[in-house]
Amino acid sequence: MTPSIDTFGFAEEKRIQESADAILAQFREDVDDLICAHLENISDSSVRYRVAGYFADFLEEAFGATDDANTIRSEERTAYMDALTDEEEKEAVRRHPW
Repeated sequence: MTPSIDTFGFAEEKRIQESADAILAQFREDVDDLICAHLENISDSSVRYRVAGYFADFLEEAFGATDDANTIRSEERTAYMDALTDEEEKEAVRRHPW
């Protein structure tokens, strides 16, 4: 039994789609790594929080990655609030060291 032309066409289309999916997955991983590297380089918590919001918006718009975007927002919001709390505690100790 010889394969028909349609069978060859479907096999080629499937191979192309698998290759495209692999390339897109690698690109997405590269983007995630780049975002993490940039966020790690930002020392000011308020700047980092704002930039994380931009990155989260990008992930939603470019990839439809709502869960990842929400995770970034949540983690950075927590880190930002922790930094604010730390600053408030330092200020309180400075004003009343006893």
